[in-house]
Amino acid sequence: MNTLALMFKSMVYAGVFFLIACNTEDSPSPYDVEVKEAIYQVMEKWYLWDEHIPSGFNPDQYHSYSDVVDGLKFHSRDHWSFIAPKSEVDALIKGEYIGYGFGQAFDAQGDLCISFVYNETPAAKAGLKRSMKLLEVNGKNATALINSDQYAAELGPRKVGYPTQLKLEDQEGEISRVTLIKQWIKANTVLYHNVYETGNLRIGYLVFNGFRESASMELTQVFNEFEDQQVNKLIVDLRYNPGGLNSIAVLLASILAPQSLTDQRFVRIIHNQQQTSQNKNELFKKVSHDFNFFEIVFITSRQTASASELVINGLKPYLDVVVIGESTAGKPVGSYIFEIGDQALSPISYKVLNRDDEGDYYSGITADKSAPDGLDKAWGDIEEASLKEALFFLKTGSFSRLATPSYAVGSKAHQMSGFQAEIGAY
Repeated sequence: MNTLALMFKSMVYAGVFFLIACNTEDSPSPYDVEVKEAIYQVMEKWYLWDEHIPSGFNPDQYHSYSDVVDGLKFHSRDHWSFIAPKSEVDALIKGEYIGYGFGQAFDAQGDLCISFVYNETPAAKAGLKRSMKLLEVNGKNATALINSDQYAAELGPRKVGYPTQLKLEDQEGEISRVTLIKQWIKANTVLYHNVYETGNLRIGYLVFNGFRESASMELTQVFNEFEDQQVNKLIVDLRYNPGGLNSIAVLLASILAPQSLTDQRFVRIIHNQQQTSQNKNELFKKVSHDFNFFEIVFITSRQTASASELVINGLKPYLDVVVIGESTAGKPVGSYIFEIGDQALSPISYKVLNRDDEGDYYSGITADKSAPDGLDKAWGDIEEASLKEALFFLKTGSFSRLATPSYAVGSKAHQMSGFQAEIGAY
């Protein structure tokens, strides 16, 4: 076994690779017995909830690799462990995946809408925009597909060239039908950024959507601009951010925190009883920026997960952290990547605590002020509900008295699982 200094998902700090012999001529079956046994051995040793692995477990009785993982999972807690082709997992770490290039969410009225569109993707080229209602997928009601847990299946396999037809309605009520063809997507991690000036306040606003390798350069560019414009207040919008690399989480936290925190504990990684020697602290790093933010507003939703939650929870002991929107997804744990043949196994392997040993937010990090996702507005529109509330707070130091809409915030959300949750989009 060897170790690679790279972590996947929210807080992985070292990808551990378990390699087995894999002869495609001698073992052409995708349900190879040796691979299944390796899955079991890895999870038995590294799985955070190893005490819940069924006794007498026999991986050979399961049909597929995913079925083996599913049979080993502690389902009351674990919605995230997965196995997928190594090539796809490697690509995702770089911010690449096979899909159409859009996200979706329910608005305050319960309508399914396009929430974001990545640049230069099939979705972008077909004219999809934030706020469009998604009515049908291949002639089937999109909301009904989600309610019956058939939405992802209807959008098709992760296969280049796979077509899907969508029926959409824009803000003017105009109906359109488009056909999207799946291709490799290069996801931009910064969806939007701007600076709002009011009095002596220069409020930076960043919509950040993925802790991927490419985010390092994108974040550096944005915060260079914020520095040039002398930003003194900040809103970080993580409402659709599913997580990503630990190194990027540390980078973002280090930019947001005062430089006086360099080399102090950011979070602590805690493993199962078999792997206590792997427990360690992640520290704030020295960065070139020093904004001296003492108060940061985060915008969140039920799609805010993993590394996003890590940053919020990790900064709470040091800064005045204000959360506006919805409670987050509730993933206070992380995973390593184990290479098994041409597959990548990602079992939940540890939990994460902040400096004050706070964590275990399986129900999500609660919003300090509930606000709906203003899907009827474009990014940066000061009338967009969550951004409007965040700006109001930074200007006044208090929350508005606006009532939450009758649709209960967070009561209706499309929750992805497994590898699709890591992608965070379609």
